[in-house]
Amino acid sequence: MKFKIHYWILIGFVLGILAGVIFKADEKSILIEFKSGNQVKIAEIHSVKIVVKRQETYDTINANNKVDLINIFKRDFENVHSILINDIWYNDVAKIKSDESVLKFISPLGNLFLRLLSFLAIPLVIASMIVGVASLGNAKALGRVGLRTIFFYLVTTCFAVLIGLTIAKVIEPGKKISEQVKSQIEIVDQSIVEEKIKAKGKFDIIDFLVNVVPSNPFKALSQGEMLQIIFLSIFFGMGLTFLEEAKRKLIIDFFDGVSQVFIRMVRIVLWFAPIGVFALISVAISDFGVSILSTLGYYMFAVVLGLFLQFTLVYSMLVWLVGKTNPLRFYSGMREAFLVAFTTSSSAATLPVTFQCVEENLKVPKEIASFVLPLGATINMDGTSLYQCVAAVFIAQFYGLDLSFAQLATIFITSVLASIGTAPVPGVGIIMLVMILQSVGIPPQGIGLILGVDRILDMLRTIPNVTGDAAVSFVVSKLEKK
Repeated sequence: MKFKIHYWILIGFVLGILAGVIFKADEKSILIEFKSGNQVKIAEIHSVKIVVKRQETYDTINANNKVDLINIFKRDFENVHSILINDIWYNDVAKIKSDESVLKFISPLGNLFLRLLSFLAIPLVIASMIVGVASLGNAKALGRVGLRTIFFYLVTTCFAVLIGLTIAKVIEPGKKISEQVKSQIEIVDQSIVEEKIKAKGKFDIIDFLVNVVPSNPFKALSQGEMLQIIFLSIFFGMGLTFLEEAKRKLIIDFFDGVSQVFIRMVRIVLWFAPIGVFALISVAISDFGVSILSTLGYYMFAVVLGLFLQFTLVYSMLVWLVGKTNPLRFYSGMREAFLVAFTTSSSAATLPVTFQCVEENLKVPKEIASFVLPLGATINMDGTSLYQCVAAVFIAQFYGLDLSFAQLATIFITSVLASIGTAPVPGVGIIMLVMILQSVGIPPQGIGLILGVDRILDMLRTIPNVTGDAAVSFVVSKLEKK
């Protein structure tokens, strides 16, 4: 694109941060919604008593702060009779929630941007991957590219997990929290924690491999099952290679045309990107509580340091040593994808932009990019794996658990497997973390400690996820040229 759209995205990004800081939500105030539909805003809470009716008796529960009040109300909603806040009684309360930022009214713009990217991702993957596999020409070329791709994905993920475990053991973020702060951040909404625990499933490698093959391809398409869609596309592309030349060329040209149409649609959506990025980042920043960021500072520092090392060292060495290219040229070509990845927190949503950056800026052939990138967006989650390792060790340290070498090795293996089984959408990493915690006997309720800062770390860890996919596609294309 002749117009430097990444500059406008960067401007939207910076303005979004400023707007989020200026119009941040009030951490002390709450909104009370009544069953009649009316609302009352309370600027600051001094004292709270909650009257709960249990059968024929009434109990009075004291709440120490806003978080206590919200959690007790959610837990005993059916039994709450009345609430005394700052010496004023409130009856018929339907909902109590934290005060929202004035920027909430622009959040639909960010959601629209996300939906546009998600809308483009699946048809672009199908068309591009069919053309890419068919263009490779034969099963031998496809097998060579596939083996190289999976090898490099495993190597980068192993480095990510090692970096995460090493940093967590050296910094020991879970041991640097005072008892006073521990008592504060242990007050979490346990209903959310239980929901996350129930959402996780046991990871079975055999079931995982079997479920890659869709029993109903149309169901896989409608539900966005990316691995099944990739299998369908690869199988279809391989089938094309057995057709006679005239018929094969006709079908390849059709899907190539579809792929080009969606690439043009990505360019159109990117013109909306500065507004979408502004909306997403401003609302996210306005919702972050400054207090929770400070209490979990060491934990956040450990995660960010690990992601930084993975981003600057591992991928730079891969591009430089194997790809024989200056890493700065690689990073320069991925600017738009980095910004979109950060604001959307989704490798899948960023995939259309990653396609454009890799093919147009880095000059990776379409047949390579269309095979490597969709596969990476599904099974290569380096940033997520690194974060899960740091989080697991942090929670263990918080509870005073000394992990053995065998437990650390289990975290290593489970994190690599979880990278394959993690969906490329926002927030799912926290669900896979439950599986890792349970594999080594760490209380899964500990995820409640980090829920407050998970959103911003989710945004950060998506950048290495996307970078790893692009770096491997770049390196594989260089090896294929040789």
